[in-house]
Amino acid sequence: MKKIAFVLAVLLLATPTWAATISAVQVPDTNQVEIRYDFSDANLPRAFGVDITVTDGNIIACTAEMVGECNADDKGYGIFPGTIIIEADGTVSDDGTPVAPAGAIGTPPDNWGIGTAGITVEMGSLYADTNDAPASVGVLCTIVVTENCTVNIAGNAARCGEGSEALGVVMEDPTEVVIPEYIPGDVVLEIDCFDSAHPDYNEWVAVGKPECWCYKYQCYGDADGMKNGDAFTGYSRVRHADLGILLAGWKVEEPPDGPGIDTITNGICGDFDRTLNGDAFTGYSRVRHADLGILLANWKDDSGIPMADPGCGGDIDLTPP
Repeated sequence: MKKIAFVLAVLLLATPTWAATISAVQVPDTNQVEIRYDFSDANLPRAFGVDITVTDGNIIACTAEMVGECNADDKGYGIFPGTIIIEADGTVSDDGTPVAPAGAIGTPPDNWGIGTAGITVEMGSLYADTNDAPASVGVLCTIVVTENCTVNIAGNAARCGEGSEALGVVMEDPTEVVIPEYIPGDVVLEIDCFDSAHPDYNEWVAVGKPECWCYKYQCYGDADGMKNGDAFTGYSRVRHADLGILLAGWKVEEPPDGPGIDTITNGICGDFDRTLNGDAFTGYSRVRHADLGILLANWKDDSGIPMADPGCGGDIDLTPP
């Protein structure tokens, strides 16, 4: 037994374990979250490969923060292994995003990537002199989330660190064991986001302070708080996602005649006129023809939406920066 204990002690001395953290921290009063690292007590990290997930909503953007070329004047993790492109002439580049493609080896085959609840981020460095190495503490990237949630981080063994204990990070000296502590972070968006001077404020309170009524253009038919489209078809605030939300809550009657709009996920977001419509004979519901009329009036056309003064009562815009 003493011999075994001695051997274990020697092994522990030969492969020291260093303290390191990778954490998620909300940018105050925003729906942005910084993914920070702190290896100040450890060997220098060369590259990172981590999975970032949210418990609610989706991740709709990810921006790399430390993208320097690793020289004396510009130090960072500007190499994105997951999207490296090798041209026919041998030129090596990447597509400018640290997010690994959906379906890449080591990532789930479905429901993964920007616009979903999980992404894989890969960022690496190529410095030749440790004097040009990135700082041992910094912000790797910033993500944008759609709603209140907990942001979790985990090392991705298949993408970075497979075959070693240092899951999620490759170190300058691979003989030193570095197992990062992954620290989750909570995102809490300000619930009183509605302008108290707005004429719909009391109604907003009465229906439970739905966050979507705080979207800049919700009262113009923008139920999801985002601008949708592409470079080919153009971009606009009111599109199929908004129509889907309206249809989900269409004529859902309030108690006692029906289950109520509260039973429909995001159902209240389709109530663009913010009025309970109907009568005792037909029943009452939040989403009806007046709301459909508002959506159709702005369908794929922002010309009728006063961008400078939306007038909806809130200022939340979920469109990625």
